[in-house]
Amino acid sequence: GNYSYFKLRQDPADGDEKITYPKSGAEAQLYDWEMLENVNGSLMVCEGELDRLALISKGVMAVTSTHGAMTFKEQWAERIQKCGKVYVCFDLDDAGRKGSERVAKMVENGGSCETYMVTLPSELGEHGDITDYFVKFGGTVEDLFGKYAKPYPERIDVSQFSPISADQLLDTLGLTIKYDA
Repeated sequence: GNYSYFKLRQDPADGDEKITYPKSGAEAQLYDWEMLENVNGSLMVCEGELDRLALISKGVMAVTSTHGAMTFKEQWAERIQKCGKVYVCFDLDDAGRKGSERVAKMVENGGSCETYMVTLPSELGEHGDITDYFVKFGGTVEDLFGKYAKPYPERIDVSQFSPISADQLLDTLGLTIKYDA
């Protein structure tokens, strides 16, 4: 019944000011824990609260950390691993790329769920996010989960490769191995 963390934020059109309680020492929280109790199927892990709200408005079950791309915790991943499919989609900046890779690894390691990385279209720009995808780009939920989602870790289609002979292997290795006399 006690608040562990409280955050107010301006409309992005008016600025980027945030007010938090407590002002310092607040630990990152998962927004929204209750979502994990009701997931039957897919869950999106995104980077920010506004992105989560945009996804919820489109009927997509989603959670996020309250403190940015690199603050997702291992114990959250353990809870999320119980979902059927987990999609990870962070912003199109360096922190977002690193954060999404980190979360996908945590969720995929030891989990029984299918993990997917969602990479937003580059047309959104260097700092594009899920909110931009829906509002500015006019993106759809169907494309988000279909066109832009790839299994994690990335699978390689080995059907395009043919076996090589021992002689071909020796020839190839001979190009890269230094022989000492």
